[in-house]
Amino acid sequence: MTTTTNKPPGQARSTGPTVQEVLAEEAARQVVPSALQSESPAYFGVADLPRERYLSPEYHAREVAKMWRTVWQMACREDDIPNVGDTIVYDIADDSVVVVRVTPDEIKAYHNSCLHRGTQLARGQTSMASLTCPFHGWSWNLDGSMRNLPCQWDFPQVDKAKLSLPEVKVDTWDGWVFVNLDPESGTLADYLGEVLPAHFEQMPLKSRFKAAHVQARVPANWKATMEAFIESYHVFVTHPQIVMFTGDHNTQYDVFDQHSNRMITLIAVPSPSLGDSVGDDEVTESLIVDFLGSDAPTELGEGQTARDVAANAHRIEFSKLYGVDLSKMSNTEAIDAIEYALFPNFIPWAGDGFPIVYRFRPDENNPMACIVDVMLMGLCPAGIDPPTAKIHWLDNAPGSDSPDWTEAPELGALGAILNQDMGNLSRVQRGLRASRREGVTFSAYQESRIRHFARILDRYLEA
Repeated sequence: MTTTTNKPPGQARSTGPTVQEVLAEEAARQVVPSALQSESPAYFGVADLPRERYLSPEYHAREVAKMWRTVWQMACREDDIPNVGDTIVYDIADDSVVVVRVTPDEIKAYHNSCLHRGTQLARGQTSMASLTCPFHGWSWNLDGSMRNLPCQWDFPQVDKAKLSLPEVKVDTWDGWVFVNLDPESGTLADYLGEVLPAHFEQMPLKSRFKAAHVQARVPANWKATMEAFIESYHVFVTHPQIVMFTGDHNTQYDVFDQHSNRMITLIAVPSPSLGDSVGDDEVTESLIVDFLGSDAPTELGEGQTARDVAANAHRIEFSKLYGVDLSKMSNTEAIDAIEYALFPNFIPWAGDGFPIVYRFRPDENNPMACIVDVMLMGLCPAGIDPPTAKIHWLDNAPGSDSPDWTEAPELGALGAILNQDMGNLSRVQRGLRASRREGVTFSAYQESRIRHFARILDRYLEA
């Protein structure tokens, strides 16, 4: 057990078993990925962050010019555009990028603007033989070369051979397509660093398929919204239905490389805030029966822990759902919340128990709202290639400025949890506007990932 007493700043920890203590015990009898058997904490001080970063149009404009137009950002899954001619549009602030499958083995991206009068060439997700303007019919081949200029006789100044679509840098990693608006930027490989690719080589998403993709507008700044999803400090108050089986305050927080970080939250371990009064039988009953709605066994056999029983229930449920053998999956991969993050806004989970991916970005140029993507990554049965989920856009709930995430049944129990999170965020944004403090306060350890990303953002803004 760790304690909170007599610790220097940044080294204080909650009571309760640490992630590494639990995984070390389980690694003696299971194959636990080495990527999870390490920790890399970081201390970024305790100074407040400026409130303007969530409110100011001027701050947002600096983000667009100095960060969004220079960083690598996830645009889609490779499977979103599986066939030649498939396209998907990725919008960020004023910029719009159309990602295109040019050949079976080549993906390109272009600025999504007609070179005649600027009309968007594509919207949403579709398939087309050429990129054709819906206004006057100017068109380009999938490789970006100009295809057709109606009434070319009236444009003596235009040389079709020189009027190719301006390209956006594009690359792929682990089944994801990334774009970068800066033609002088470094490579995606350098941006990813060493740790993230090495860890996901052990726990790959490339072999998965996108089983659900829900998108909605949230009435809060993109950073305030993302920050609610990269710490577990809020769980005890915001998600009381899961504290019986969630080790929230003893979550492990790690910082890697230049652009990535991680947290690991133990499941089938009660919150330290509950003290020592919760027994293993209560933990398994709460998780398996009350939360999952499963009829899997909850009784502990001889020598079993609550985590053993809970992980076995997950293995049974996921084996039924996907038709795959998960009997050798470790407890931590089966049930723990293992969440990585790549600056600025890509949040992929690892492991097999909760295969979630989040993405957060501004709602065009409104610093008071953002677009949130929630994806669930399913396991692919042998010999079967399941279809990739299309985007399900959620409108605002009646009488509310926020969507009702339970209206997306494909999210299962996650929908209710998202409603709890999103219910906080409109109040966060409104409260920030009302605040008379110039700064916003964050903890040293449990909110260290927020501080890490804020430091990275500052580095871009000050460049």
